[in-house]
Parts: sequence; C-alpha cells; structure tokens
Amino acid sequence: MRLINIGIVIVGVYLAFWILYLVFMCQPTRSSWLSMDLTYTDYTCLGRRISDIMSGVTSVSTDIYALLLPELVIKSLRVSWTQKLIIYSVLGCNVLTIGAGLGRTVAMVHLSDGQHDITCKPASPLFPQV
Repeated sequence: MRLINIGIVIVGVYLAFWILYLVFMCQPTRSSWLSMDLTYTDYTCLGRRISDIMSGVTSVSTDIYALLLPELVIKSLRVSWTQKLIIYSVLGCNVLTIGAGLGRTVAMVHLSDGQHDITCKPASPLFPQV
C-alpha cells in the first residue's frame, strides 16, 4: 500500500510542476499558446529540448513503476506457476508502452528545433508549410 501512495504523490508532484512549467515557460505568458504559430516571434521561452526529455523520462519512469507494482502483488498470489506466468504475460504487455515512450522521447528530441514543437509541421512535399 505504501508503494501505491508514493507513486500517487510522485505523479501528483509531477503534474503540478508540469502545469506550472507549461503556463510560465514563455514570457509574456500568453506566448505559451501563441508560440505554436511559427510566424509569431514576439516572445521568449525556455528551451523545449530539456522539457521534452524530462517529460519522456518521467513518462517512461511511471510506466516502469506501473509495470513493476502489480508484479510484486502477483508474486505473493497462491496460484500455480502457469497461472502466474499467464498473469505476468498479460501485464507484461506494458513493455510495449515503455518502448513507445522511449521512441516518443527520442523522436521529440529530434523533431524539436529547441523553441517550437514542430511535430505538427507537414513532412511531405505534398503538404507545403504554411
């Protein structure tokens, strides 16, 4: 039970930090939203690269926590080894989520120019940039 409460506190602190960071990362504050328009230039923001990495690391960390927590409970179950293996296999699918989180983190580092989230920019020559 204590591990669950620790996890809840960590996620709550992360959420509060992230909300404050997103609101106050740009000056003036309204630029946090206006900076999505690549033609808007009258602002200063903290670099996105660090925040993208921290977001990914936190996401992957909580995914690993979500993978390991049930494993501790399953270990103490009084069922056959085969039943435990089946339960481990089902819950182990969370490894795919961890892989996706790692891939997302790497992609965000490479797709960010340091100031803008440019993941929404068209990548195909069929869709010219606006």
